[in-house]
Amino acid sequence: MQLKDTSKIKYFNSLPSAELTGSIPDNGHIKIYIEQAALSGIEHHLSSDKNNELGGVLTGYNCKLHSGESFIIIKNFIKAGFTNSSVSRLTFTYQTWEQINNELENKFPDEIILGWYHSHPGHSVFLSDYDVFIQKNFFNLEFMVAYVFDPTITQRGFFFWNGDKIEKAKGFYVINNEELVMNNEKSAERKTGNDLNELEKQIEVKPKNINNITILLLIINFAILSFLIYQVYSIKSNIENLAVNTLETEKLKSDYKYLNQKLEDHIIEGQLDNAGSIDYTVKDNDNIKGIAYFFLNDSSKYIDILSFNNLSDPNQVVKGMKLKIPVLK
Repeated sequence: MQLKDTSKIKYFNSLPSAELTGSIPDNGHIKIYIEQAALSGIEHHLSSDKNNELGGVLTGYNCKLHSGESFIIIKNFIKAGFTNSSVSRLTFTYQTWEQINNELENKFPDEIILGWYHSHPGHSVFLSDYDVFIQKNFFNLEFMVAYVFDPTITQRGFFFWNGDKIEKAKGFYVINNEELVMNNEKSAERKTGNDLNELEKQIEVKPKNINNITILLLIINFAILSFLIYQVYSIKSNIENLAVNTLETEKLKSDYKYLNQKLEDHIIEGQLDNAGSIDYTVKDNDNIKGIAYFFLNDSSKYIDILSFNNLSDPNQVVKGMKLKIPVLK
């Protein structure tokens, strides 16, 4: 399933001022920019546990120059909670996507998801088959990237879409200056404010110039009124966009739930052996009937699991035990 691209592109007059890490990317490939604070925060998060994979999503802007060149600016990140992780795998659950969408709406409402990040503790920087599956099913838009960091050897790298292939970026750019002038909007605002100040300075309060002062004041008031009317229409437009985005978010949540189930089915299918069973390690608070319900959709089939594992007593199933769950292919 492909997720629909509903993001708005932000236009810039020039590329941000940034420091290159690695080699200069090939012409025609998307340029990756990341703010220093975001990069430091991500690597601090991924270094906090070197025994399990950690991860989250990257947020920011999908951008273009007026000349047509594409690039992204990663401004923030959201840590993934409610994940299932090990030293070689990280799974985003449906609860993970709910948490990520809520944080995106509340903390970074003007940003979009630009991809994901995760650690490879002790495994170097690459995308495993499992990682590629996630990239293709969850982060399949052309501007979405993956950032991989190995905290044990301090090795890092971005991966991006080149057509229908996923390639490792030769380099990326780190932004140290947080001021980005977008589409001359801030520049225009400053210019308007300066013009008004200069206009006010030109007013001399003299009796013989009272008519000129009145005209100037009317012009200023008209300019302010025009600006307020523009703001009212902008607010109205933003409210309408928010309603549309709310509906789109609900659809994304539904899509993520479907994709996550697809991912779980993919994992289970890969675990089936020739005997038609799944290897499962009993976890804390597990019980044999709950395991039977989860895998066989029938708690009464716990007897089949006991028999399949040459067990006679449900109390023999304890935390850490390796079970084989009989499942028909």
